[in-house]
Amino acid sequence: LVLLGVSVWLCVRAHRRSDAPVALVAASAALELRVARPVGWEDEISRAVKSSLPEKLLVVPGPPENLERLAREFTRCGWVEGVRSIALRGDRLRVELCLRQPYAFVQRAGKCILVDAEARLLPFSCGVEEALKRGLPVVRAKGVRRWERPAMSLVGVLHENERLLDRYGVRVVYIDASGGGRYNLVSADGRIFEWGYPPEGSRVPYLSVREKLGNMELVLKNPLWRKTSEAVLWT
Repeated sequence: LVLLGVSVWLCVRAHRRSDAPVALVAASAALELRVARPVGWEDEISRAVKSSLPEKLLVVPGPPENLERLAREFTRCGWVEGVRSIALRGDRLRVELCLRQPYAFVQRAGKCILVDAEARLLPFSCGVEEALKRGLPVVRAKGVRRWERPAMSLVGVLHENERLLDRYGVRVVYIDASGGGRYNLVSADGRIFEWGYPPEGSRVPYLSVREKLGNMELVLKNPLWRKTSEAVLWT
């Protein structure tokens, strides 16, 4: 799993209208997307940004408020966290956008919807098979929204411990949420890691994230692991 970049540059050639020589007009379809760092979602971002803008962009040089109003048009797109800068130089409009990071998919009503680290929806959805090809884990929370955001912290644990998983050839494809805030990690070959915590009333001590990761490594080191379908990490 790889954390993705968050900045893009948008440049568009703006043409002067004959009936309004002080105005600059450009078709949103002519927007050219320039990515400061590759994020792997350039096509989706480009389509989403363009579709969120008016068909024609009108820029009138003058008060800064004109560009501020135009900047707000870009924030209509679900990919855009904010506009870092916007400037009109000659007949070119230059915009730097801060993008939300694709972090995981959440499965709802049979579809996988892309979300950021706060479980905020991004304007991209697909089937399960396509989501798995994208390399991000799919959170299956049975449609219970309050379980989705806590699952993002577990996605973060996977990101931060990518080397451990790669060392043993493990790829977690699903994070399954269940009642009581328990989560199972499901690998690509169908094996399950029970991540949660002891049942209520149990005398088993609560383990920290570091301790659960230590248990995971012990399991993965065990040559019998490949013959095991499920491992409990919370005890």
